[in-house]
Amino acid sequence: MKTAEAPYPKKEVVARDAIVAACDERAADWGVEVMKQGGNAVDAAVVTGFLMMVYEPFSCGLGGHGGHMAFYDGTSGEVVGIDASSKAPAKAHADMFKDELLEVPEFYGDVDRVKVKDDANALGFRAMYAPTTVAQYHYVQERFGTWSWEQVLAPAIKVAEEGFVADEIYTRRMNATRALLLEHGDPALIEPFEATFFPDGRELVPGELIVQRDMAKTMRRLAAEGPGLFYGGDVSRQIVSWVAEHGGILSDVDFTSYKVESGPLSVTTYRGYEIHGYANCANGSTIAAIMNILENFDLRSLGYLSADLIHVVAEAMKLAFSDRYAYVSDRDQVPVPYDGLMSKSYARQRGKLIDRRRAKLHRPGNPWRHQASGSKLYEEFGVDLAAITGGGTGKEPDSDTTFMVAGDSAGNLMLITSSNFSNCKVVVPGLGFQLNNSMEGANPAPGHALSIAPFKRILRNSGPTLVFKDGEPVYALSAPGGRRIITGTVWALIQMIDFGLGPQAALDAPRMHCEAHDMQVRIEDGVGDATLDDLRARGHELDVSPMYQEVYSRMQVLKVDRTAGLYVGGSEPRSHSGVRGY
Repeated sequence: MKTAEAPYPKKEVVARDAIVAACDERAADWGVEVMKQGGNAVDAAVVTGFLMMVYEPFSCGLGGHGGHMAFYDGTSGEVVGIDASSKAPAKAHADMFKDELLEVPEFYGDVDRVKVKDDANALGFRAMYAPTTVAQYHYVQERFGTWSWEQVLAPAIKVAEEGFVADEIYTRRMNATRALLLEHGDPALIEPFEATFFPDGRELVPGELIVQRDMAKTMRRLAAEGPGLFYGGDVSRQIVSWVAEHGGILSDVDFTSYKVESGPLSVTTYRGYEIHGYANCANGSTIAAIMNILENFDLRSLGYLSADLIHVVAEAMKLAFSDRYAYVSDRDQVPVPYDGLMSKSYARQRGKLIDRRRAKLHRPGNPWRHQASGSKLYEEFGVDLAAITGGGTGKEPDSDTTFMVAGDSAGNLMLITSSNFSNCKVVVPGLGFQLNNSMEGANPAPGHALSIAPFKRILRNSGPTLVFKDGEPVYALSAPGGRRIITGTVWALIQMIDFGLGPQAALDAPRMHCEAHDMQVRIEDGVGDATLDDLRARGHELDVSPMYQEVYSRMQVLKVDRTAGLYVGGSEPRSHSGVRGY
């Protein structure tokens, strides 16, 4: 087994009163300070979220497309799921890119492989949905927080105005976006972006002071005027006007009609634990499907980081992802067999397809047979389920999402995922932030589960995961990282539940990632050459990377020990993430 030093080594944090894990350690510092000043976990998470917009404007921002969240009330024991994901513009329609399609693959639903001329669904003025991140943070702050709206915005305003020191990750990501825009050559994209993030007109270098003056001005207005500024107010009108001037389709109704939704999370069980996640258009159903398949195997007996273990996990991931591509979409607009996908009986059926000695290319199964309502009801109403099968994976962005989790002395837990997707690179002059490119997560080819439709959600890879044992919370975790959020969450759960590792050890372990559209398994070389050779002999096509590369999800994990009255936190060693507590 090869060993390597992590570029951002972490120590496990043990805390009694408060803890925060975030994708930038500086934001986690601020989050803990909030609770020292009397704030709760929600206040800390929202403050952290606004700060992440400043520290990582490539990952999240005021122009982002929101995300899924979970709140656990330490007093009542209530678990609340919150959906603040964006929806397609009112003027969007299935054929809007039909005449610009360059390539539509045969494989079920892989949206990233459906190519559009000039990447028009990903870059530029037709690629965004109305931003929902402001509504996202305001909803949880107003419902569960204790600080005022002005208070939770104040730290981000301070850092944006006074500046922060850029590290290698910030400069690399921002320079890459600038280079992309210069190559693209559209002045309407280049000039506002450079004026906002490159005021000196040159490449950024690590160590220099980054000041976000326009972002600070917008945040000051947001603090004073409230979220209406973004939903029918002056900022939303500026966005609609600028986008329409350059051929986009956003309209006022996309902003004024938006509402955050809440409800219970979906639940599955795994070896006596309850795993809670968000199913609709998020990652919860696929995480549940993988864990349900794996429950049929004694993973611990296979050996830690053994070829037998990695093989079984990879095959389970492929089975679940093939169904994800085929069926998962917005159940408000498309029939989706979520109960069937997450059923134990379907998992047993799918698990029997795993050959312990050979890797396979799996196809979607039929979860409708395990759905309580079945498919007959839809057929009676003339819905052609076979025709719409073929959803989408969405773009696999570098890390254009952020995740934070906080716990406080009252036992409350707040988990927030928020994203820009991978940014359409549009900056409205003077506002200080990029707009999302959610349109890239919809299928630009008509006739599929994730094809474009007005007010329809895209399929998100992000989402919070809460794990309970005997009615008490045990783990809270998630990450940014595209589809690797799903596999990173599953891998961390296996490390902790099946092999007994602590949160930091689970994140320090060699990581793997596997989907369904080919035989490829991405894996770090820390598992050892003999194991890699064994996996190749079974038919896996390995993409081996050195340990601790920034190509995997940036996991954050909290463990809750109610008996000892402690929190234990782990944070991603592959990036500048951090966990703080006291």
